[in-house]
Amino acid sequence: MPDATAEKGQTPRDLFRKLIDSFESYIRDEKERGTELIPATPALVAALANPIPPPPAPRKARHPAPPAPNRPRPDLVFAWGAPAADDASDQLLTKMIEAMGYTRHDVIVTSRVDDPIEKQNPKIIVTLGEAALKQLLGPESAPLAQAQGQWLTYKGIAVMPTAHPSDLLRSPGAKKAAWADLKAVLKKLGRTPPAIAASTRPPGGA
Repeated sequence: MPDATAEKGQTPRDLFRKLIDSFESYIRDEKERGTELIPATPALVAALANPIPPPPAPRKARHPAPPAPNRPRPDLVFAWGAPAADDASDQLLTKMIEAMGYTRHDVIVTSRVDDPIEKQNPKIIVTLGEAALKQLLGPESAPLAQAQGQWLTYKGIAVMPTAHPSDLLRSPGAKKAAWADLKAVLKKLGRTPPAIAASTRPPGGA
């Protein structure tokens, strides 16, 4: 059999070239002896002519992406039993939030007042209107007329009931009491309203 021992400094291609030359010499010798040989097919020639490709480089370890930072616990969730039926009510809610020194992006406004609120784990829930109060605390809870401005609790979370913005638009005189509720919320959070809203004048006008 042909000998194609590698010599120092030989590349893989040199070694294969040497191997092919050895096989060619071997085939000639065997033909002279009359030995029947398997014909060299194109595939066999190509396999012998091309060196074995180098093994693939080891795959780099994939480092897991760093975990996303935990979202801070929100200060406030504003819960209303149903979304505002008109733009005016929604705009008034925005003014109320901004008068407290927040933006709509800083707080959570939701019309679902059950499990989602518990998962958000806010520091305080502000219920807007009778429907939201009943949905959160149950139909047997005190009506808004009695509960407004009083601190209640839902699963360990402080709750401040106040009027729905649409009710404030229908009864502007109720805005002063609603603003007092929001200032009580800020006090509990250890915050004060911005200077522009620090007076007793409620957001959205009296």
